[in-house]
Amino acid sequence: MTACDDLKEKTDNSKLCLVFFGDSSTKDFIHTFLQTADNTQVSEKFQFFHINDDACAKKFGAQSTPAVALFRKFDVSPIFFEGTLVTENLVQWMKTSMVPTLIEFTEEYIEPIFGQKKAALFLFRAPGDASSDFS
Repeated sequence: MTACDDLKEKTDNSKLCLVFFGDSSTKDFIHTFLQTADNTQVSEKFQFFHINDDACAKKFGAQSTPAVALFRKFDVSPIFFEGTLVTENLVQWMKTSMVPTLIEFTEEYIEPIFGQKKAALFLFRAPGDASSDFS
């Protein structure tokens, strides 16, 4: 199994993860990615992975390296960070991207929506409407 295959398996088995594609000796990795992984706002919710393989990065959809991608079990995945690579921007982007666009509201989403004061639109349905498909 190659390192890229191993990364694919890890991202497939994680609900939320962030991957840094590029050299681990760069400022982007040391000062941004590692600080983000230590940030308590996201560190408990995400898995963090790194691979320095340009071909693997391209296989996952990166246009160039370094690149940071968020993998999730919902909506479009992976998505690539496009802003200025600093910890605050990366953490905010991750928090915004960790809630699906359309959900059946459960206790799992209380903190990501209300705790982070996210805008949300709720649709209440009668129990008999449960078979309706809104996705």
